[in-house]
Amino acid sequence: MDVKASGLCHSDISALDDPNWSANFPSLPIALGHEPAGVVSAVGEGVTNLEVGDRVGVPSGPPNANGYFKDGANAEKTTAIANSV
Repeated sequence: MDVKASGLCHSDISALDDPNWSANFPSLPIALGHEPAGVVSAVGEGVTNLEVGDRVGVPSGPPNANGYFKDGANAEKTTAIANSV
């Protein structure tokens, strides 16, 4: 998805303010932000509930984990599990 906006939460601020917070990220560097909203720019194989151009929001937490296990809402693009947007 093309990210158009993002929420800002406690964990984002903690990651910036507390060097010990980096233990929460399995792979660095990473773009923070786990509450993206944007526009679908591509869909994966078998995805039937979304189309390119759909406006979507992605909730934080599993199974998405944007900003922890993959680039998050502060990147230009990110991915999400199709049935959780």
